[in-house]
Amino acid sequence: MMQLSGRLATLVECVHPDTIIADIGTDHAYVPVYLVEKGICPKAIAGDLNAGPVESAMDTVESYGLETKIEVRQGNGLQILSPGEVDMIIIAGMGGLLIKQILSEGKDKLQNVNSLLLQPNNHAFEVRSWLMGSGWGIVDERLVLERGKFYPVIICEQNRGIVTEDPVALEIGPRLLEKGGPLVERFLEKRSRECAGILDGLSRSANPLKVEKQQRVTKLLRGIKEELIRVRKS
Repeated sequence: MMQLSGRLATLVECVHPDTIIADIGTDHAYVPVYLVEKGICPKAIAGDLNAGPVESAMDTVESYGLETKIEVRQGNGLQILSPGEVDMIIIAGMGGLLIKQILSEGKDKLQNVNSLLLQPNNHAFEVRSWLMGSGWGIVDERLVLERGKFYPVIICEQNRGIVTEDPVALEIGPRLLEKGGPLVERFLEKRSRECAGILDGLSRSANPLKVEKQQRVTKLLRGIKEELIRVRKS
């Protein structure tokens, strides 16, 4: 039985039984192999842009004897898919700007997809903003702390779930703010420190364009501090 890291274990917990998934940027194909081996998914597609990860994915699939249930494909983002081919698309373990680019460039492949399972390593604000403007709502979120780094997991569905323009909710996660708890509190504390650090750097910058960013980060920091007070009280 395959053993997954905490981050990947959280991902697979979000997949409902009998879901056909595509794992984009699959690397070693650990997620699709786990899901199919456990009988959660009847079949899966594992995709990656580069030959090295594709070979690694094929090796993993073959070592578990799942060649008839998991198809490994090489290609750019969602271009490896046909419309209506899968129920859920998983994009995890890469930067948020790249996730946003993959979704934007493959928008035509999303029409018949029921859900997205996203785990950006950074720039989660940009990912959530794209979702909000593209007809997707956030139905659930998880937060994982692994090796000192926070990883948000975002579960989205078309025309269902939370849609928001609030910058704090887009930065931290609207469902995470709803849930609260010690881990979300620690995450808010971390983002508060980071925002304060950005403002400190801007205060010493001679860049004439810094004022707009200062105003934006100041507003964000104020909102994060307000949420931190609320979470601590709950």
